Amino acid sequence: MVGTNNLIAAGSFPIGVGRMLPQDDLALHRHDNLELVIVTGGAGLHLTRDGRYPLARGDVFVVPVDMAHGYGATESLRLINVVYDPSRLELPVRRLAALPGYHALFSVEPRLRRHQDFAGHLRVDERRLSWLEGVVDELHRELRERAAGWEQSAAAWLLQILIRLARLYATQQDPAARTAVRLGGVLSHIDSHLHRPVAIDRLCAIGGVSRSTLQRSFRALFGMSVAQHLIRRRMDAARELLSSSDLAIADIAKRVGVDDANYFSRLFTRVVGCTPRSFRSAGPPARAKRSARARPPTS
Repeated sequence: MVGTNNLIAAGSFPIGVGRMLPQDDLALHRHDNLELVIVTGGAGLHLTRDGRYPLARGDVFVVPVDMAHGYGATESLRLINVVYDPSRLELPVRRLAALPGYHALFSVEPRLRRHQDFAGHLRVDERRLSWLEGVVDELHRELRERAAGWEQSAAAWLLQILIRLARLYATQQDPAARTAVRLGGVLSHIDSHLHRPVAIDRLCAIGGVSRSTLQRSFRALFGMSVAQHLIRRRMDAARELLSSSDLAIADIAKRVGVDDANYFSRLFTRVVGCTPRSFRSAGPPARAKRSARARPPTS
């Protein structure tokens, strides 16, 4: 049985820091929020339903929401867990998504690890690990002391961590990591061009793969085709605009690359399960629930 283990209490500020000194063996469990793990010492195995992977000082990896994971064969393993809910933070997520290393670390690698032969991961050197530990210390201090402006300061420290890790991942030369970076580049191009037509040949050039290989990769990673993923990302962007702006629905449709407002409404309803107008009028809890139930587009 897989339990739930959360560092963020319901309704509290959506960033948490935990130091596991040491991290003992731990059965498979899930988190309701995204978890960034930094290994600061010792050794052990990271356990998932799909396999087990050795850990050493300097390793950095992401545990997606609802992914079951745990630890085994631990030997003085020391971890820093940074847990956060990006949907409740005013982070420039779309700008972060434009960084190929960001998608590689946060979207591609966790999914590629479902394949037993994927060996890529981010391991930082001592200088960068020392920087990371220092920034996490500052983040943790803001969360503890809660001085004036602490929420904004905590989010700023977290943003520094995310940007630095995305940059580091993009510079890796390991062949497996390069595969993740190329696919991350494809995802970044899609996210940066949601308002315009996206040519699959251009995506193939960015990824350095054929059409058939790109389609297989998307189906393996996301369970949908490239075209379906593009529609899903456009509807994700539309949900954000409906929640955060007063733009007319027709204007939102154009901003996500759909010129026909009626077609946009039908597409949104098919993916999200309600009309754009109904989504906008619902409160944040209802919107979050509908977003979580969003279905893959059929075309």
